[in-house]
Amino acid sequence: MGVPTGVWVSAAIIAVLVTWITIWVTNKAYSRRWEDHGMDKEKDNGDRDRTK
Repeated sequence: MGVPTGVWVSAAIIAVLVTWITIWVTNKAYSRRWEDHGMDKEKDNGDRDRTK
């Protein structure tokens, strides 16, 4: 199609960076203690659980 190689390389690098950042943010969000505490319980307790 006449697209220069540099454009393909740049597009691939941008796609990898966006994917990596998305996975990193998702893992960061799910690393919280949601398995131990429900959202309602965490809301009721406030910051008391974080003192341990």
